[in-house]
Amino acid sequence: MYGDPVYGEDFFDRQEILLLLNRRLASFKDGEKRNLTLIGLRKMGKTSILFEFKRSITDAHVLPVYMYIKPEEIATFAYRYMGALMYEFLKRKGQNPDDDFEMLCSLFHRWRVCRA
Repeated sequence: MYGDPVYGEDFFDRQEILLLLNRRLASFKDGEKRNLTLIGLRKMGKTSILFEFKRSITDAHVLPVYMYIKPEEIATFAYRYMGALMYEFLKRKGQNPDDDFEMLCSLFHRWRVCRA
């Protein structure tokens, strides 16, 4: 019954939640700033919902980033967060980035310099 997050055509029966998330995204783009929280027991599909929602966002002005949150030092969190942002940004721009932070910095710098 429980397992890893599901993707694409394996994802089903959560359209109502995805519609709500899309309405929240539209409100956010219109200037409304509210937080939204998915709450549920472990292994009930919250991550699958977020992955499917993230995959469905095609707006070039929105950069969806998924990051697992865990107890850690703020510097470690900031390092992971910056890496996640750079990774998603470069993927959105057609790059095939590695998830190594130093490699991401190098690719990001190269991309920005080449298009300045």
